[in-house]
Amino acid sequence: MESNDCQNNAIKLFDINAGISNSTNPSLADVGSPQLVPAEVIVRQATTDEQVIDLWVHGRSPHTQKAYSKDIRNFVHSVNKCFTTVTLGDLQNYADSLAEKGLKDISCHRILSSVKSLFTFAHKIGYLRFDVGKPLKLPKYKDELAERILSEGEIHRLIDMEHQPRNRLMLRLLYLSGIRVSEVCRLTWSNMTARDNNQGQMTVFGKGSKTNNILLPASLWTDLMAFRNDALDTSPVFRSRKGGHLTAAQVWNIVRKAAKRAGINKAVSPHWMRHGSASHSLARGASISIVSKSLGHSSILSTQKYIHCRPNDSSSLYLEDV
Repeated sequence: MESNDCQNNAIKLFDINAGISNSTNPSLADVGSPQLVPAEVIVRQATTDEQVIDLWVHGRSPHTQKAYSKDIRNFVHSVNKCFTTVTLGDLQNYADSLAEKGLKDISCHRILSSVKSLFTFAHKIGYLRFDVGKPLKLPKYKDELAERILSEGEIHRLIDMEHQPRNRLMLRLLYLSGIRVSEVCRLTWSNMTARDNNQGQMTVFGKGSKTNNILLPASLWTDLMAFRNDALDTSPVFRSRKGGHLTAAQVWNIVRKAAKRAGINKAVSPHWMRHGSASHSLARGASISIVSKSLGHSSILSTQKYIHCRPNDSSSLYLEDV
């Protein structure tokens, strides 16, 4: 009975689209003193699994909340236990079950990373005596980034063969600025500011609630201003047929159709335009710090992966062919 109660309580939080649980914060008077750190008093900030999850997802983006929601919901259904009774063996069995379902290693890695993150958080806030997920080894996976970077020629062909003005301008912006699909969907004309030399500046509210200012080349800025016409500052830069913001699904559809039209037989997504933007700008001599800032990466290590997957030099080029 206890197990089912914990499961039911935890699942209450999983309809992220309807909003996060309205559970109130428990009293901070509930103090536990785990034997692992007898010299310290850890204030237990949650008393149920659902409160742990509520605290864990708080402040994250809707996209992240939705992804974590799905991962933890599936985990809770699978183990059918309260978090306080989950063992390392349970986590390992769950990892094995994911592999048996035929999921890709990268998908298993992401799901298990979510579960490990939750248990680490539960330990930090004093809900669990041990971080039971810490010893769990994540599966290694093949880095397929290089396969998702289109050549400059492919990107240019994808854009040039798009004849719908709004869509073509949006494809150019995705590539030249490297912004994410969620960011392009949120853009309004108030985010656009004129600069000297006919350039423009775009203010983007990105991942992790970060604000990023990106310079736009004169040719793109001129076309954007001509496209704007007399639109209000509050109007979306790229409007749907009904006059509102385009959805991420609509942008995905536009990119896929453009790729197919250009003869690119790959599952191209808007994020491929971002990959191309990063890789091509680095190859053309942009500093890694500039590219990292433009993309809004929290760490320059995230930007370095583009150098590794598309090197400009190699020892093989110095050898005599045989």
